[in-house]
Amino acid sequence: TLYDYVVHILPEQEIGYFSNGNGCLLSSNFSQHLSTTAPIQFKYPPDAQDEATLRYFCFPDQLDSNNNPLSLAKKSTQEYFRFTLTNMHGVRQYGYCSRFFHKRILNALCIVSPFDMIEIYEKILSTATELFLSYKENEAKTFLEEIYHHRLPNRGDTIHITTSPVGLYTLKCEYDRRKVLIDSITLLNLSTETIIKIFSSILYEQKLIFIGNELGPLTRLINTFVCLLYPFSWPHTFVPILPALMLDIVQAPTPYIIGILRSCESYLSGNDDFLSQDNSDILIVDIDHDRIRSIDDYRMNNSHRSSTDNLHYFPTPNSENSPHFQILPKIFKIELKQEISLLRKTRLSLSLDECQQRLHDVFMSIFVQSCYNYKDYFNETFQREEFLQSKQHTIELFLEWFTRTQIFGLFIRQKFEYNNANQFAITFDSACEKYLKKTNKQTPQRVTAKAVKRKSATRANKQDNRF
Repeated sequence: TLYDYVVHILPEQEIGYFSNGNGCLLSSNFSQHLSTTAPIQFKYPPDAQDEATLRYFCFPDQLDSNNNPLSLAKKSTQEYFRFTLTNMHGVRQYGYCSRFFHKRILNALCIVSPFDMIEIYEKILSTATELFLSYKENEAKTFLEEIYHHRLPNRGDTIHITTSPVGLYTLKCEYDRRKVLIDSITLLNLSTETIIKIFSSILYEQKLIFIGNELGPLTRLINTFVCLLYPFSWPHTFVPILPALMLDIVQAPTPYIIGILRSCESYLSGNDDFLSQDNSDILIVDIDHDRIRSIDDYRMNNSHRSSTDNLHYFPTPNSENSPHFQILPKIFKIELKQEISLLRKTRLSLSLDECQQRLHDVFMSIFVQSCYNYKDYFNETFQREEFLQSKQHTIELFLEWFTRTQIFGLFIRQKFEYNNANQFAITFDSACEKYLKKTNKQTPQRVTAKAVKRKSATRANKQDNRF
């Protein structure tokens, strides 16, 4: 099937509040607190077991950090965003949501799927939303029911579905999917320095909290940064939008990327339990003010004055010498600055696809230049030490750390799993081969795995002779 289930949902008029603001991703831990009124207007399949927390992800802006109701702003256009649901076994589902005002009420259409296919599901939601806005609710429901039974297209493939409400309907899965998910407009609203710092912090597997006023730009920016990791993936907690009921998740001990709305920011400055802990590994990215802050900012604000008054008085506390900002070699930072600066100057003359491709390529080039020969060190296991010794000193220092991260470890495991089928990170491997040919032309002798072993043995003998 195309997805697990789809729901048409309305915001609740009366919401069961938490008295203490606690919550987590697992509905079983707080289902007794949820309102018994059912805001779901339509669900398909009708017997699908929908997630009890779904309504709070579809309307994360309905409560502030103190669980007080907020008025939902009326918008003239539809908005789309994605969120994640994770069960107690760590299995992740993706929620794709379209929100629109219809009959004076904010509506949400939500598709829940195990597949990370935002471009396909947004197209489906866009079609169904247009039918709703044209007062063709029955046709919208029929459309969602009819396409449910079809399969997802494979990468690079297109499928054609005949539906009674809209006729022939085409769904295409892009070959290079991560590229089309890059939101160049939202990303380039940030300064180049901020972009590089965020990217470095993600590579360092920091805890990152993104804060924004608008749901759409916030989730798109978070998805963009995760896409820029290609061919690597974020293996830790990933919640592009976190409802107010679940804010205690930011106290998790493991790395995460989390998005919260501005209405929930007071949790960071007003929660004494949170502020009393050592949260020095948390970075807060304010996407509306192009600012990276630390928990110390909020401690100072909490002690002296309101955070609103202090916004313009406390500079970003994170030193340029912080390890998570220094992890990228200088040569890569210079390259990123040059390419992003050039893109800012020329983007008005470029198509959206060209902007996406340029951003995709410049960030991927970091991994191509540093890891282009990684396949030479695949045996029964990945020969990490030999791989490191094949690198120049500046890149070797970066890889010495990066190859120990879970980000890199997941990539290697996936490569071993898909090695025979050769279906994983194909675009990256192709770029590595091109780079390898280029370096072979420029350098008469390439460092090989055998040469590295000889080099390693020579080093060992020299050390033995000293004693």
